[in-house]
Amino acid sequence: MRLSRPVEEWPLGRTYLRAVREDVTGGAFAAAAARARGSAAWRYAEIDSTDLVPQNRPDEPARILLDLAG
Repeated sequence: MRLSRPVEEWPLGRTYLRAVREDVTGGAFAAAAARARGSAAWRYAEIDSTDLVPQNRPDEPARILLDLAG
């Protein structure tokens, strides 16, 4: 997908949730996580799980999203 401008310029909240159980250094996901972690425009959280977070740890992303909703 191509956006007309960087996602950080859109007027919405952004949260990056990274599954770190099978963390692979390098690659697109590591680059996206580093970008989100280093940007004031993003909230960043890590979950100790494989990429199957909804199946392995369903309560954690739900808690994070509910916290964000206020």
